[in-house]
Amino acid sequence: MTAKKRAFSSGDWIVHLTHGIGRVRRMEKKKLGGNKKKYFRVENKNCVFWVPVEQTEKCRVRPVASRYQLRKAIKALKEPPQEDIFNSKQRQERIKKARSNGSLTMICELVRDLYALQDEKSLGENDRRSLDFFKKLLLQEWSICADMTIEDAKDRLQECLVNDQAHMSKSDGSSESRN
Repeated sequence: MTAKKRAFSSGDWIVHLTHGIGRVRRMEKKKLGGNKKKYFRVENKNCVFWVPVEQTEKCRVRPVASRYQLRKAIKALKEPPQEDIFNSKQRQERIKKARSNGSLTMICELVRDLYALQDEKSLGENDRRSLDFFKKLLLQEWSICADMTIEDAKDRLQECLVNDQAHMSKSDGSSESRN
């Protein structure tokens, strides 16, 4: 089975599920481990990283979402949280899956659900770090995709999450804690 190639070009915005959002600047040949291979040079405000041209699938990289994908993901933010977020083992599986191949919709669902969990109980260190990481990634992608500032994206996210929490309170009719 051959690795699926993603054709990125100079100037493209990409999502790397470890390094965050970055912009492809150019293709470079680099010699690593005795072999010379082609890499995309990607820059963001925190670092420069290289993604092998031949292995973009394995490197947890995808293009920034389209406006259509963003609208679909925002709808997911407004839906009720998935119950599995309250189960520690299932939650960790979802976090692991999102870190390895998370679509924008998957990331939105996870942010929404971790916010809901946070309303029920204080988050542990791993859950807190995951929420912070995915929220930052979401805000960066939203900002680029919708051509708005991070602050505007943050305001819009907060509106979605507040509206979702208000909807949950009305439909639930209780504030019982889940175990």
